[in-house]
Amino acid sequence: GLFIVALARPQRGLVFTRVRTEGIALEMVVDVSGSMRALDFQIAGKRLDRLEVVKNVFRSFVLGGDALKGRPNDLVGVVAFGGFPTSFCPLTLDHKALAEVLATLRIPEEIYDAQGRILNEQEFATAIGDAIALGTARLRDSKAKAKVMILLTDGESNAGQLDPQEGARVAAALG
Repeated sequence: GLFIVALARPQRGLVFTRVRTEGIALEMVVDVSGSMRALDFQIAGKRLDRLEVVKNVFRSFVLGGDALKGRPNDLVGVVAFGGFPTSFCPLTLDHKALAEVLATLRIPEEIYDAQGRILNEQEFATAIGDAIALGTARLRDSKAKAKVMILLTDGESNAGQLDPQEGARVAAALG
């Protein structure tokens, strides 16, 4: 019987290890306006629109890859904007879930009325100031030592309540 127990090699683990690291809070503010449809990038022989390129770089930056180490200890959130900003993901350490949310970001499709007019034209504009303000609000309550907002856009602000400089002043005032 002792020989059989010895062959089973019973083990007992008593050591608990807790690794504590402090990261920063990153709010990624991503442009999904109509201009992000432009097919002016080519990766591995495939033409990609600007949004797909941003999503690829975002994924590599957060998860690692393409010579980037990733951000495993940082809280990362996503705000997407065109004419209106929307919080897509709160600050999280679950970066795989964040990547799944990122994959759902889309440039809106046009909605037409019976006369052929675009009903959701405002969604294709670029409200950078409003997006900065929402990103700031998402970062405000974070307990992280450093809070960073990364704005990923291709254009000028042409919509929204705040201009980008006002949004930046609000962000600076809140740290």
